[in-house]
Amino acid sequence: MDPTEIGNDSGISDDEDAIGGGMHGLARAGRLNRPATVRLDHGARRVTVRALAFACDGDLLISGDGDGRVRVWNSSSAQLHYTQHKHDGAITSVTSAVGGDARDLAASCGADAKVHVWEVRSNLSLFFLSTHTATVWKAVFAPRGAVQLATCSADHTARVWETRSGRPTCTLKGHQAGVVGVAWSPDGSRNIATCSWDRTARVWNGLTGKCLHVLSAHHDWVTAVAYSGDGTALATCSNDCTVRVWSPMSGKQVLVLPDHTSDVNMIVFNNSLLASASRDRTIRLLDLQKHSTRSTLTGHRDNISFIGFVPEATATRERAPSFALSSHDATLVSCCDDGSIRLWDTRSSDITEILTGLEESVVAWDATVGCRVVAAAARDGTVCMWNRDMRKSRRPNCVIL
Repeated sequence: MDPTEIGNDSGISDDEDAIGGGMHGLARAGRLNRPATVRLDHGARRVTVRALAFACDGDLLISGDGDGRVRVWNSSSAQLHYTQHKHDGAITSVTSAVGGDARDLAASCGADAKVHVWEVRSNLSLFFLSTHTATVWKAVFAPRGAVQLATCSADHTARVWETRSGRPTCTLKGHQAGVVGVAWSPDGSRNIATCSWDRTARVWNGLTGKCLHVLSAHHDWVTAVAYSGDGTALATCSNDCTVRVWSPMSGKQVLVLPDHTSDVNMIVFNNSLLASASRDRTIRLLDLQKHSTRSTLTGHRDNISFIGFVPEATATRERAPSFALSSHDATLVSCCDDGSIRLWDTRSSDITEILTGLEESVVAWDATVGCRVVAAAARDGTVCMWNRDMRKSRRPNCVIL
């Protein structure tokens, strides 16, 4: 299958066709059949985007900057909706979820050791979480109503909070180095898995803070942790080039995948299909039911920094990456240090599309349900949004923020 490449083929430079409009001037380029671009100008101040997340059924895109600002954009018009400046240092991650009261919630984490939680549409600040003592790397809302929030930090701890009040529930102590990953079990048990630079992963009771298991077979930093869709399997990956699968109930290792030849950066599940991305420029697909590698996806020319399953359209109101674990029909998205993004059909192992427009390493990404809109940020501060519903029309489908 020949992949469809989406990008800017207008032949018009940004300098030639830029129209000033204040801090966020808009410039349009291109009148050709091939997709063109739209540029939002941040002005003279250089902006480095560190994090991205769609919210409100994909209507809004949240971006987190290196200067501590969070911006919320209309994903259809590419217009700025509002700006926050709640953090004193770089934003490390942003995430969104639908609360039990149907409010769209978001959380931003920062190098200032703080977490800010707010209501997205109204820009109503709900609370600040400030008990971490070092950079907070990630915040993850609990499944089934987002009634809790888990955070992980360079201060060697993870913490659990109530999202209605901001009250701390428990602190997960035991790691001997920074905690870089956190995941909720999807089975409703409120168990949490964490991974750390101390070469271990741990399973915790998220209500009491008790450590249930220490997973200690890796020989280098553990870079990511993920639960299977039904919560019966837990996977970890490491700079020791391996992916390991564990029983979260017993804490015992079930399977080790030694096929990668360099650091493994990320792992994601789609039901019993496990995907791993590595610095060796490959993605491995592991079928847990057969305990075997289904296929190896090749084509990237540099380190693969991010992957994620994005499900097809569904009635549920959660953002795509948070519920991709339960979808049988899902597109695999991979992001590379060469600036390219690839969409894969995991049943055939074919590349279905290549999204271009970024020239440096991808540092953040997100997608709406069905991959209708994909957003990604590059190390140089460029953010692109590709509206794939427009890829056969003359309307611009690549937005550069």
